[in-house]
Amino acid sequence: MPHVRAMLLAALAAAAPALAAPHHRPPAHVSHAAPSHAARDALLKARAERAALARQQAAQAQMVQARTRAQALAQARALQAATRAQTLGAVSDADRAALAQTTQQLDATAARIAVLRADQARTQTAIANNAATLRALLPTALRVSAHPNATLLVASSHPGDVVRGLTILSGVAMLTDRSAGILRDQTAALDRTNTELSAQSAQLAALQDKQAAHARAAAQSATSARWVQRQDDNALARARAAASAAVAQAAALSTALSQIDAAERAAEAKADAEARAAETAHQAARAHDAQTRAQTLANTLSGHAGPGLASHGGAAPVAGPVLTAFGQTTEAGPATGITYAADPGSAVRAPCSGAVEFAGPFRSFGRMLILDCGRGYRFVIAGMGSLSVARGAQIGRGAPLGVMGSTGRSRPILFVQLRQGAQSVDPAPFL
Repeated sequence: MPHVRAMLLAALAAAAPALAAPHHRPPAHVSHAAPSHAARDALLKARAERAALARQQAAQAQMVQARTRAQALAQARALQAATRAQTLGAVSDADRAALAQTTQQLDATAARIAVLRADQARTQTAIANNAATLRALLPTALRVSAHPNATLLVASSHPGDVVRGLTILSGVAMLTDRSAGILRDQTAALDRTNTELSAQSAQLAALQDKQAAHARAAAQSATSARWVQRQDDNALARARAAASAAVAQAAALSTALSQIDAAERAAEAKADAEARAAETAHQAARAHDAQTRAQTLANTLSGHAGPGLASHGGAAPVAGPVLTAFGQTTEAGPATGITYAADPGSAVRAPCSGAVEFAGPFRSFGRMLILDCGRGYRFVIAGMGSLSVARGAQIGRGAPLGVMGSTGRSRPILFVQLRQGAQSVDPAPFL
């Protein structure tokens, strides 16, 4: 905008007769003194509005940075909550699997106990039947075993009867012995069945306790997973709220910068109109004298803005990885600047030559600086721990602006935004 500034200086020259010497004021042109005061007042008013809007710009930029930090923190917490919920879900699945396995073992043990009880009943019935048979034979066997000779002598003296008696006694003895053996085997089998039944009953009780423990663990895991899920939902809700707030703050920042440009354009348009009026009135000599004097006022107003930007590249304002690139998708929409993660104490350097429009702290967001690079370009740099320049300073590209502070456990963050008029543009080609 050099031609616009030249017209602005010409207008100041044409509208500032009070700056000229009295003997250079022809009476025919005294009526032009009033426009000079009006122009000067308008420019001073524009200067005050520019300073106020620059402060507003600084505040809005730092608020956007704060929202970005809050959003990143909420996203990190949401990710941690999701991870915890996934872990608890896996634990819950394991508890449910263990519960199902225990239930299967419990069912198998109960079925085995039912079989053993059926075997126990059959064995007890068989023992009872064999015992009844032995009870019928037992008196005779006892008498024969106690008095065998007497028993045979009492019998008939006929040899055939004696033989038959001996045969019967022999059969009774064999039947009694076999029944006694079966009874012993059945009694032993019953003892084994009772022993296994006792063991299975104990196992059944242990499995029932284990089943109850797995059920409690599964219920507790499910409760913990639901609680973590609620925490995750709350974190996501906070992230969405932070994103909405960031969008609103970004809109406010654009509005503030648009107001700055509108105020400058209005002041320059008025000065341009007065310059053309001065030229029409053929006040060249007087305008030249006033132009020289007005240069100081214009320089103070503009803050010696820089020559503009050259897309030849260079170094980043601070050493450190890029967390968010320009245009990168975030919860608040496309990023309007570049965010760096720097080390505490890292030096921050000027990305262009120009005048410092604002330099100072704002709330709890660190120090911020607005650098007018000229030709409508401004850099907004926020997040420094301390500043080494002040407002109004004229600095060169690469000059130290300040250093990064310390945020405790995390690395400090530097937010860099490039504005061309009211629009955010990608600063990467100029860094």
